[in-house]
Amino acid sequence: MSRIPSHVFMEVQVEPCMLEGFANEDGLWYESREDVELKLRASKHKYLLLNVIRELMESCLTARQRQCILLYYFEGKSLREIGTILQLHFTTVQQHLHAGISRLKKALREELPEVSWTGC
Repeated sequence: MSRIPSHVFMEVQVEPCMLEGFANEDGLWYESREDVELKLRASKHKYLLLNVIRELMESCLTARQRQCILLYYFEGKSLREIGTILQLHFTTVQQHLHAGISRLKKALREELPEVSWTGC
């Protein structure tokens, strides 16, 4: 009797109706109604918070701070890439980021005092 080595993968065709049993409480990908509702509420909260942050970025940051934050956090650019784009030294970019984030944190605490900002 030949044994298939554990590192060999086999592709097997399965009818879609056979997979219906996987989406239950015992299944790997099961999400209860409460789980889905919690994720939805968290997603809505995150969306609202991002809108507040974008508004605060317009009102309380300098143009350079705003550019650096957008490029770093929203576009995923490195400090050196941002420096090249804005023709600044990367340490200057780092200073703009630090100052901008500090201003945003302060503005968020003032704008939303009811939110717990531990760790900020």
